[in-house]
Amino acid sequence: MEKSIQEDIREIAHKTGERLREAKADKAQYTVTETQTHEFNVDGGEFSLFRTLFGHSLSITAYKDRKKGSASTNQFDDSAIEAAVRDCLKSAESGVADEAYDIAPAQESETFREGAYEPDIDLFFERTRELMQDIRERHPKILMEQMIVSHDQTHKIYRNTNGTEFEAFQGAYAVSLMFSHEGDAATSFFGSDIYTDRLDRPFIELGSLEKDLADTEAQLSTVPVEGKFQGVILLTPGSLPDFLGNIIGNFASDGCILDRTSIWLDKLGQSVADSRITLSLCPGDRRIVCGERFTRDGFRETLLTFSSHTGTHMDAPAHLFQDGRTLDQMPMSQFSGRATVLDVSQEGPVITEEFLRSNYEAIHCADYILFYTGWEDRWGTERFLEDAFPVPDEDAARYLVSRGLKGVGTDALSVDRLSGPPAVHTILMKADAVILESLCLEKVRGRKDFLFFALPMKFQDTDGAPVRAFAELREAFEGERRRR
Repeated sequence: MEKSIQEDIREIAHKTGERLREAKADKAQYTVTETQTHEFNVDGGEFSLFRTLFGHSLSITAYKDRKKGSASTNQFDDSAIEAAVRDCLKSAESGVADEAYDIAPAQESETFREGAYEPDIDLFFERTRELMQDIRERHPKILMEQMIVSHDQTHKIYRNTNGTEFEAFQGAYAVSLMFSHEGDAATSFFGSDIYTDRLDRPFIELGSLEKDLADTEAQLSTVPVEGKFQGVILLTPGSLPDFLGNIIGNFASDGCILDRTSIWLDKLGQSVADSRITLSLCPGDRRIVCGERFTRDGFRETLLTFSSHTGTHMDAPAHLFQDGRTLDQMPMSQFSGRATVLDVSQEGPVITEEFLRSNYEAIHCADYILFYTGWEDRWGTERFLEDAFPVPDEDAARYLVSRGLKGVGTDALSVDRLSGPPAVHTILMKADAVILESLCLEKVRGRKDFLFFALPMKFQDTDGAPVRAFAELREAFEGERRRR
């Protein structure tokens, strides 16, 4: 009976949604989760227990009259679901209304698969046996008090009343050890943990396990700190996450902000730590096992990792010059204006001043000159990297500067030869002009005097950034206005 219930969490999600509609919740979101854990223990150096554990849960958050309520249950029968919905709405009735309460808008349904959902129990067992042997050989003074190893499998479905559904399948291996120093001088118990979704390396090479074992062997005598003192604290890498976690939890978490107990309440927009300390949320980082793909409020999360000169991007003067302006130091007006696209696809490898002067009527009123080289047709192939696209020579670059342009762009990789010095970059950037590279210009090829926008992502002190570049074509705008 238990297994059949677990296998159909989609039906549980459906029933929960029905009960919420019947209870007339304004909005709601709910997550149904099933787990399966294969676990075995090692006590005193010997395998002592193997078992499989099943678990399931339902968590609901509902909103009624701008009030929020929550409830959860680990029972999946109809009466338990009805009771959870009823308790959730009662919780909302006793809450405080808040206009900010809401759920994520409708998003495309998606299924996420992370880690090792199906375990390789035989190899997992062998890796555990190998770890025990490695500890005996490399750290003979270590007394292994207990080791608990498991494969944790999670299947969950998130839904909200806006129509979003996310389904996630995750699996990973966990190893938790407790050990001490064996011999005349004893140490306190020490613990170390490993969490991985791969079994291609010995466990002793993962995480900080090897160092933790060595530190325990060296920790033969400790001296307690007496009294209070002020001074410099030296934190080992292993203690830093807990230290920072406690600081954030006590000073910057939702609870302490809402309770107004944080000492940083009046520090919004101000620095509260040394600039050398950086924290970032990277849910999709490859080093994070089974990272988060959607939030508890139903918003998808995607990790983006790129350089400041990735894809269609903008170069700032700071790209070349130490005292050059960064993009965040430039006014927003720098990133839009009247533009002209010159078709240079048949001009050969060099764009000359003579060619530009012959297009004076197209250039003289422009804020941006954009070169269509045809190279964008090669995007996604090795031919895009060929260093044969048309580029301005230095005289042409000086002529462009004389026109007082805000920027120059190209659909190729660069406005300079890849194999030579950045001469054109230097001339343009000394005049405080920005440079756009890897644009898509086919649809505006040969167009003159249209509104152009190139909006860079905003980062502090950046020498460049990806941009969203787009044009407003006057006749298209007029046609849309007539249709309205």
